[in-house]
Amino acid sequence: MFTTKELRRREQAFLGATAMTAFGAVRHRVGLVFFGADFALAPSGELILFECNAAMRHNFDHTQAFPYTRKTLHAVSTAFQAMVQRKLGRDSGCVEAKAASTS
Repeated sequence: MFTTKELRRREQAFLGATAMTAFGAVRHRVGLVFFGADFALAPSGELILFECNAAMRHNFDHTQAFPYTRKTLHAVSTAFQAMVQRKLGRDSGCVEAKAASTS
């Protein structure tokens, strides 16, 4: 989910109050800042959760067949790296580059 006010407003408008409340409960239960969920919305607006975990597939393996996904995957990777750096108390740098330089 997005953090900007406008994108959060769009999510809420699309998903509805019932699903957003359920997502809040899921996030609280999972206890992670970053995770993925496969879900559907019931006609009643209730959230139907199929899968939720920290190991959702996020890699570039399928970009040759689906090149339009590359830009989004790159944006998610960059945002994730920035989040990790903030959590570590660092303002800049790349987790992958730092890991590679220490190996």
